[in-house]
Amino acid sequence: MASPYLELPVRTLAEAVADIERDRLATAGNMVQDVRKLETGVKVNEPEKTGEG
Repeated sequence: MASPYLELPVRTLAEAVADIERDRLATAGNMVQDVRKLETGVKVNEPEKTGEG
């Protein structure tokens, strides 16, 4: 019986670190957008109105 772990993709440490860094930067970017929305009076939990629909 083959081990299920043999089918998992192999990632290098550099790839794992790059993924973590990308996620961290995305989270920081979202926080900046939320602060800007708060400063302009846009409610953070509501989608922005695009004028469509």
